[in-house]
Amino acid sequence: MKTTSPWPICFKTVAGFTFVLLVLSLMGCQTTKPTTVVKIVERKIEVPRSLLTCSDEPVAGTVWVTQREVARFINKFAEAGDDCRIKLAAVKKLVDVQCDFPPDPSNKLTDRKGVEAYVKEVSDANRACQIKMESVKKMVTSK
Repeated sequence: MKTTSPWPICFKTVAGFTFVLLVLSLMGCQTTKPTTVVKIVERKIEVPRSLLTCSDEPVAGTVWVTQREVARFINKFAEAGDDCRIKLAAVKKLVDVQCDFPPDPSNKLTDRKGVEAYVKEVSDANRACQIKMESVKKMVTSK
């Protein structure tokens, strides 16, 4: 005697596809580790052209007749050196501007709101850094 299955073949096929879809949908719900998004921001330091050149060094004459001529030469020589030292100090101030950026946000980047808050925090810090650099540049070029 031949026994037949209580379920027709189409129901078995539908049940198999349903099972596969159920497994696939559960696999889609797996969580992944939050990843830290790191963006390196380079800041371009623009040094004004006026700080890139120094006064010319005076040329020594062939014959000095009086001590006054020697003193004038030494005075011009010292002024040219001072000009270079002052401009170099101004460039150093521009280069040494310290900007404070937010610390590592690895625990905050778990959801969209955390990422948006961190991006806003970084952009605010970048804006503050630019303002700081502009004020140093104005201070340096006004001298």
